[in-house]
Formats: sequence, structure tokens, C-alpha cells
Amino acid sequence: VADASVFFRDGEGSRLPEDLSEKLEEMGAAYFPYRQASWDLQTGKNSKNINLLVPMGDNIQDFFIMADQEGHELPMPGEGEALISISMASRYGLSVGETITVRSEEMDSVTAKISGIFENHVYNYVVLSPESLAGIEGQEDANSAFVNFAEGADGYAGQAELAKCDSTASILLYKELEDMLDNMLTSMDYIVLIILLSAGGLAFIVVYNLTNINIVERIREIATIKVLGFNRWETSNYVFRENFLLCLFGVLAGVLLGIWLHRFVMSQIVIDLVFFKNIVRPVSFLYSALFTFGFTFIVNLVMSVKLEKVNMAESLKSVE
Repeated sequence: VADASVFFRDGEGSRLPEDLSEKLEEMGAAYFPYRQASWDLQTGKNSKNINLLVPMGDNIQDFFIMADQEGHELPMPGEGEALISISMASRYGLSVGETITVRSEEMDSVTAKISGIFENHVYNYVVLSPESLAGIEGQEDANSAFVNFAEGADGYAGQAELAKCDSTASILLYKELEDMLDNMLTSMDYIVLIILLSAGGLAFIVVYNLTNINIVERIREIATIKVLGFNRWETSNYVFRENFLLCLFGVLAGVLLGIWLHRFVMSQIVIDLVFFKNIVRPVSFLYSALFTFGFTFIVNLVMSVKLEKVNMAESLKSVE
């Protein structure tokens, strides 16, 4: 993928301004020209602002990955065709073969058939071919370029060098965008941690109370088996076996309900510029089960002390 995107003035066709192209060649950077504009996607009664991307060449895959969710590379759209990012397809229920309409601020509109849906997690894109915009004034020239700096080059230094060109309007360094998203997701990690600790505390309290009630109601039975010579391990196993069985049933039910709950929660997280992929890795189920059994094991350890303190004589003399 590209290291940066540079937005410039005075592009002509697929050619970059002379000062910018000379600077890129001097830096040993590879680049790919394209046109980017802010258009609106018309879907029924809805109108959604999107980034219209028009590649001015064939090797865009070296700078911007156009692949579906299975990783298959998608061919560039031809005249009357469009590629859309998965965020747009998911939000508006669009699929391959359907027709969409995009409209510019000058009210110029283009209708195209969706030829593919590519995976992309930041920003909303619709990709059209230059032929699809033929005849629309002001849309035939490139105004941006993806840039790959030379191997080992400092991206921030390259950004500063490109900013010196008179034709440069702005530069987006994808490393900065990546850092911004990492910081945002790190903040979400703290929220997830709080939820996990709260859920763990609730699980501990529930299992503790259930176990305590179980022991109190079966105190004479527990005293009897201790009188019969059951050792500490056998007594604990006799009482706490039910906890592990209940824990097992809870894990099985929680896994099934958890899949549905996860999908529901993720469907409610609608951020305009970021798309979150709805996926649960198998290791997540393993961690969930281990945490659940872990809390149950801790409760059993705590309550085993109470079992040891059961007074057999007093318990057997008590009247039920």
C-alpha cells in the first residue's frame, strides 16, 4: 500500500505538475496519479458523501489494494462500472450487479453498475474509470497521487520535501493516519477491559452466592459424608462438581448467544469514516471458556475453606 497521498494543483490528464514530478524522481519515489473528489452517493431517499476515486493508470494495486473479503484481486472498472468499498455495501445493502448513482457538487451525475466490492476500513470510496466521467467538465485531470517512498526513506522527511513544491496542496501520510487509529482503538481496549472486569466480578458474585446457598442447604449431607470418612478433596469434589457442570452449560450457551450479541453490538457501531470487520476468532472462544472456568475454580477454592470449617457434630444435631 502507499506511504502517502499528495494532493496538488494544475494537473494535466494523468501527468503531475512538473515541479512535483521532478521532486518525486529526485527522491526515488514511485507514484500513481488519480483524481479524487467529494461526491454524493444516491441510494433511494438517502444521500451519502463519498470519496470518488478515478485511477489514471493500471498499476493501482501497487499503491491501493483492490481485493474482496476473500483476498481475490478485483479488476479495475470499465466504462459504466464501479467498485465500492465494503462499508458502503454493508450500510446500504448494495451488492454486485446493482446500479448506483453518484453526483457532484455541480449536480453532474454518473450511473454505474457495481462490478465489485473491495475491503477497505477507512473512508468510503467509489471507484470509477476515466471513461465513465468523459464529457464532465473539470473531471479529466488528476489532482492526487499515491506515493511510495524509496526503501528505508523517512516518511516524515519525504512529506516535508514534497510540501516545498509550489503545486502541492496537502499531503496525507498514512503512518499518521495509522497512529491516529491505533490511539482510538487503544482507548476502546480500556473500555473492553472494564467490561471484562465487570463481567468477571458479576460471575464471581453469582457463582459464590449459588455455592454458598448450596452448602447451607446441604450442611447435614456434607457433615454426613465427612463423618463417613471422605477426605477434603473427595468432599469438595462431591459438592463442587455441580459448579463445573453448570459452568460448562453456561459456556456452551454463552458461546452461541455471544456470537449473536457480538454481531448486534458491532452492527450498532456506525462510524462514518471507519468500518469494523465483524469477525470472532476461535481463540476468543477459548479465552472466554478459560476465564469462566477460572472464576469458578477461584470460587471453589474460597468455598473449600468453608467446607473444612463445617462442624460435623453441630450440623448433625441441627433440626431441619
